[in-house]
Amino acid sequence: MVVPTQVLRALCAGGGSLELEELRRRLPGRPTAKQLAAVLRDPQRFTLVRTPDEAEAGGAAAAAAEKVLVVATSSLRLCPEHGAGCQGGCGRLHLCKYHLKGVCRNQQARKECKFVHDFYSPHNHSVLRQHGLDSTFSSDELRQLLLQNDPTLLPEVCLHYNKGDGPYGSCNFKKICTKLHVCQYFLWGQCRFGSSCKRSHDFSKPECCEKLEKQGMSPDIIQKLPSIYRNMYAIQNSKGSKHDKEDNKSLPNKERKHSSSQESTSTSNEVEQICLYNLYTNCIFE
Repeated sequence: MVVPTQVLRALCAGGGSLELEELRRRLPGRPTAKQLAAVLRDPQRFTLVRTPDEAEAGGAAAAAAEKVLVVATSSLRLCPEHGAGCQGGCGRLHLCKYHLKGVCRNQQARKECKFVHDFYSPHNHSVLRQHGLDSTFSSDELRQLLLQNDPTLLPEVCLHYNKGDGPYGSCNFKKICTKLHVCQYFLWGQCRFGSSCKRSHDFSKPECCEKLEKQGMSPDIIQKLPSIYRNMYAIQNSKGSKHDKEDNKSLPNKERKHSSSQESTSTSNEVEQICLYNLYTNCIFE
């Protein structure tokens, strides 16, 4: 029997998401595709993203070569009023967000932090149970789950940086901008320009790293950010939210095509009503 918490733990331990077949391999007893599909029907815990297998991306085999990525999903959130008078009826975790991100300066300086650092304090343990998360989850697994599901925890990406020409796009703040100067399509997992993209794909560059460290991000978390952002956007898209749209008129032709392809993808996802995978006879939900 496949237990949902086992599946969720495997995903969190695997970086927040795993391809369907890899997930099956990592689960105890290696469940059948049908057994696993029955568990993955729960959208409160799992988000399924279908992507083409790059090795088979062209030709008639493209549809059959499509892969399913399973993303760990949860409504678990941090309480924004923790430390400011919340009495505990919020149904959210009372936890230091800097400890969650990896580096609490108070802890580093051996000072007392007014925020809780324990995922399993009495209040937090009760909240975890409400969300169907038992005590078998490690702090690292819960950290992964929170970072990719609570959008308030990740720094904003500068949309102006992603518009216009020049090294800073149309961002007037340039180096002193408090938002991340990173290619938004890279974070969505949809940048088709790869290493030739004129927008940064590198979180480790000094300008970016400094902003992240100010927010308490540890080097280990910074390294994981590309996949964390992709998981977060996959979850948001599955719930019908939209990416911020660019004004195509302000973009160069090359970027305009890039933006148009993103918008058409979002639109097709929103209006889809018939399961194409059933038509291909390979829908895992039957």
